[in-house]
Amino acid sequence: MRKTTLNILMILATIGLFSLNFTPVFAQQVLIQIMGGGYRLDGPSLIDFPAQTASVTGAVTSERSIRDITDPKPYLQVSDENGGRPFDIQVTALNPLESAEGNTIALTNFLVKNTSGTGNDIDTIQGRSDGLTLNSLLDEYYQDPPANTIPNDLSATKVLATGVGQLPGEWRIYPGFRIDIPSSTDIGTYQTNITFTII
Repeated sequence: MRKTTLNILMILATIGLFSLNFTPVFAQQVLIQIMGGGYRLDGPSLIDFPAQTASVTGAVTSERSIRDITDPKPYLQVSDENGGRPFDIQVTALNPLESAEGNTIALTNFLVKNTSGTGNDIDTIQGRSDGLTLNSLLDEYYQDPPANTIPNDLSATKVLATGVGQLPGEWRIYPGFRIDIPSSTDIGTYQTNITFTII
């Protein structure tokens, strides 16, 4: 009798130990995919140049840095929400500068450069500073100064900057513009539209 009782107690003790050490575990793999959001550009709605007096003896120039604009956005802001591919920031002017009277200034006289002369050429608002690089050919209104052999004019599309497309971020750049007004240009207010594009 004593032997049977002991055996039963040992079985119960073994079951109790097994129950105390058994902790159920259920593991689940977790995945999250971060999607690229795309690109954005933001900047001033108007680039207005200082007035110039017409000349019959030679060309005169008028310059405007985007920093000098009184618009609430005196910069061109580039946002890459990890679009996932390299991109270019381009600037284009499709039509010559034209007055209400129908007189024009050719786009070969409308020049662009990347540097504004004061402050940083690129301000990194968010992200990494190496996510966007300015086109060094547009450091001045002419390439290879002082020889001034190749004008950076808007008779053709110009690439202002290149983004790597894999580093999300937000940057501000500060292009400058110059209009060379030929001698004997008729008086008037001349205008054209320029377009900034991410390609």
